[in-house]
Amino acid sequence: MGELEDIAIDRGRYAELERTEAFKQSNLGSSFPRLIARQAKMQWRTPVVNLPNSIKRPRQAPAQQKHVVLSTHRENTEIGELDPAIYTTLKFGSDGQPIALQLAAGNITWVPNIKALNSFCGNHSVSAKACGFAKTSGYYSPSSNSTSVPFSLGSSSFSNSDSVNGYWYDDVVTAGAVPVDFRFGVGDSWNIPPFLGLGLNSSSSSSYVTTLVEQGKIHDSYISFYDVRNPRATGGQIVIGGVDRKKIYGNFDSWKSPGAWGEVPTPKVKVFSNSVFAETDSIKFEQPKESIALINPWSPYLVVPPDLLKSIRLHLETFTFPYGRNDLLNYLFIDCDDTIDPDAAIEFEFDTVVIKIPLADLKTVDAPRAETSVHSRAYVVMKPGNSTTASITGIAIAKLKEEEEEIIDLGGPSSPDLSQISGDEPAATERKKRITILLASTLGGGGGSLFIVLTFLFLKYRKRFNLAAEPSIPSPDPDFIWQTYLHRPQNPPV
Repeated sequence: MGELEDIAIDRGRYAELERTEAFKQSNLGSSFPRLIARQAKMQWRTPVVNLPNSIKRPRQAPAQQKHVVLSTHRENTEIGELDPAIYTTLKFGSDGQPIALQLAAGNITWVPNIKALNSFCGNHSVSAKACGFAKTSGYYSPSSNSTSVPFSLGSSSFSNSDSVNGYWYDDVVTAGAVPVDFRFGVGDSWNIPPFLGLGLNSSSSSSYVTTLVEQGKIHDSYISFYDVRNPRATGGQIVIGGVDRKKIYGNFDSWKSPGAWGEVPTPKVKVFSNSVFAETDSIKFEQPKESIALINPWSPYLVVPPDLLKSIRLHLETFTFPYGRNDLLNYLFIDCDDTIDPDAAIEFEFDTVVIKIPLADLKTVDAPRAETSVHSRAYVVMKPGNSTTASITGIAIAKLKEEEEEIIDLGGPSSPDLSQISGDEPAATERKKRITILLASTLGGGGGSLFIVLTFLFLKYRKRFNLAAEPSIPSPDPDFIWQTYLHRPQNPPV
């Protein structure tokens, strides 16, 4: 009978009590019939005066959430290979038009105009590839919220001729159940994919994340990433304004840096020759002169300084690391024909989080074309800095295929510090928490070869993925009034 076995209840009082809403919401509704069945053993007496708290107290309204959850997915290219970009779907306009956008670190967001389906995409010989981008994302059907300000954007990530042109628009944009009044570009012609600018790069422009802060939807610009590079196409998650503690094991390692987001101290590196992991059986590498590493959700690599990569190559003489094309010098991988001790492994050790990769996983038959990364086993949270505040990067061990959520808001007056948040403990704990990177199949026509790409030049990576100077997002006029319901019948003004 449990807790209720010693409770004496008057029958008349129960009949009156069971009709109340508080009773229906308590746990007595399901427990009392079992208590009635045992009434022969109970003594009936005066009704209980002090009722259980679940009946006595009204239910408290839950605190308003201060976070936004974006589900991420992957797409295939026109030739059937996995697109390296990360996608999420937002709803545009009060009628909730779903548009799948690539995630970008910059501040600008743009979508293709439905009117361009004929005016621009009708000329297939000129714009077939560009309109393939829009076919993947979907088109935006504008309301009358257009501004008179032209929108133009070029990108150094592609080529000098790539750009998008159109006008700025104002409309409501919704993620989950969180709407925000947002200014974004609507393209009438383009040659780059549509994307959502999260605003990790410092700028005076209002990105999606800074707009969420300005309109009180989140406390601060924390962004956390869970399994976003999953090659299975679905299952990734981004939390803006918080972290999901159900997705992690243990605690976070975190760092503040005056530099770019994602920059962390270069990890200590060890290469082990057997499964004992004894100190005498390992090779330790000194910290390189350029002591900055990069953990970046947009990269399928763990990015470390070139000095460290060169040191690893020179010391692992038993393995063949191919040389030849210049770009291959920036990666660490092993010829498929090499015989490798199955217990040999390489570890990248941060403060309490250690990334462990079996060397056998580095085998490949082709130049590096992997679709895996540290993010398959690491939960990463970032807060971009500006001229007065430092960037914050945090890393914790990620649970695999976790569907439960328990999101903790960050940056609020009563929010915990990142160092105070912890998830479940792993089943087997060690002095250091270890992350084993899984194997991943090559994509495209490779057919079954397995490998993991570890590193490439840090500075080259940053230069390649930085957008050209972005245009400033024009501010609304002083007398501008948001009209976010123009897709619905309007009530007369009052």
